[in-house]
Amino acid sequence: MVESSWWHSSGNISPERAQYLLDVYHHTRPEATPDDIAIAITTDNFRMGAIRVAERKVAGGPAPVYMYRFHWESPALGGILKSCHTLEIPFVFNNVEPFGLIGDEPERITLAQTMSATWAAFARNGDPNHKAIPFWPAYTPEKRSTMILNIKCRVENDPDAEERKAWDWLA
Repeated sequence: MVESSWWHSSGNISPERAQYLLDVYHHTRPEATPDDIAIAITTDNFRMGAIRVAERKVAGGPAPVYMYRFHWESPALGGILKSCHTLEIPFVFNNVEPFGLIGDEPERITLAQTMSATWAAFARNGDPNHKAIPFWPAYTPEKRSTMILNIKCRVENDPDAEERKAWDWLA
C-alpha cells in the first residue's frame, strides 16, 4: 500500500472539503462519536490510497487483485484500539499469543488460522481462496469486491461506497 496523506496529495484541504467529508461521515455513521468519525476519516485517508493502487494494478493486468479489510476489534486495553493499523499482521502469521494489542479472547485463534491459510493459499497459487472462507472474487473497479476479515468472513461489494465517493476528488 502506498501511504500518502490526503492533505499532501491534494495540496491543502479546503475548509469546505473538510466540512463535506465530515457531513458525509456524520450521515453514514449517525451513531458515531466524534472520535469514531475522526478515526474513520483518518483510516479512509489510507484506504483511498490502497483503492487507487488496486485500480491501477487491475488496469495494468494481468494478475488478479484481491482487496481486504480487517474488521476484528481487539478487546485489549478496554477495546480502545478497535481494529487499528497493522493489527492483522499477527493473524496473518498465526501468531496471536496473548499480548498487549491482541488480548486473550479464544476467537482470535480461529481467525488467525483462517487468515494464515488465506495468505498461504495466495502465496502458493496467486489466489487466496480456500475452504475456510467464502469465495473471494478478484477486485474490479466495477464491483470492488472486498473480503471483510473477521470471525465470520464475508465479501462486500464496494463497502462504504458513499464514503469512498466523497474522496473521489483525490483521484
